[in-house]
Amino acid sequence: LKKAYATGNAIMSSPDATLATDTINFDRNSQEAYYNSLGTIINRDNTLKSKSGKYYVAEKKFQFLTAVTITNPTYVIKTNHLDYYSNSGHSYLLGPSTITSKANYIYTEKGFYDTKKNLAHFLNKSYIRYDDRFFKTDMSGKCDSIHSSSKNALTKLIGNPILWNGENQITGDIMHLIGNNQTRELDSLKVLNNTFLVSKDTLGTGFNQVKGQNLFGKFEEGNLHDVDIIKNTEVIYYMRNDDKELIGINKNVSSKINIIFDKKTIETITFFQQVDGDIYPDKDLPENARKKGKK
Repeated sequence: LKKAYATGNAIMSSPDATLATDTINFDRNSQEAYYNSLGTIINRDNTLKSKSGKYYVAEKKFQFLTAVTITNPTYVIKTNHLDYYSNSGHSYLLGPSTITSKANYIYTEKGFYDTKKNLAHFLNKSYIRYDDRFFKTDMSGKCDSIHSSSKNALTKLIGNPILWNGENQITGDIMHLIGNNQTRELDSLKVLNNTFLVSKDTLGTGFNQVKGQNLFGKFEEGNLHDVDIIKNTEVIYYMRNDDKELIGINKNVSSKINIIFDKKTIETITFFQQVDGDIYPDKDLPENARKKGKK
């Protein structure tokens, strides 16, 4: 007998998991078990549902296709293609997929997760959205790949990363978001190489812009509060008085800049070392002199 099957509320059990579906097929030649009807696998804290699945005995590889959902106390994964290798504990998401947790929402089109080391890498059109109910923040980002370690509370955004915090847009080559596992809040941000920060002037049509090599920021109650931008810094900043009237446009260069944010807008800017620049009346600074980078 080369093929066998069980039908009618079929159940297949192992020491680690139980599969329940309408029909289970087993091919003795290829050593593959598979189902093509809605199946549910329960493994410790995980519940996996899919419309079809295969188990390759020799490789100890599970492949789940079509309407795949994994639910556990920490997160929910939805995809149409999931490969899982039980020996290594490695999981692969192929095609459009989402991972939703109390802390964030991640979209990716190619993902990897090491279930033993609790490490994740997300590639291809990935973006992340932090849940303000959990991390008390209004922040989102996108990039080519996301590398995340829940043990270290570290999320790396790599490949054309863009981060939004309130009305502020930040870009750079690489970004590190560091959380605090005890307080469940974002702690700090690092942007490495080609830092560019831009936000719209609160009342006018211009844009406040800061350019430099690296950025080091601290969060306060989920929002960027204290930010240092270092090396070859350049600034265009629309200065207003207490009556919100435009005083002038501050354009200068320096070695380091410190920015204090209040309610997601720039409160103060302080310049350090080798400061060179001026404050220009609005009418005296042409449009082409008001741009430092892409917006």
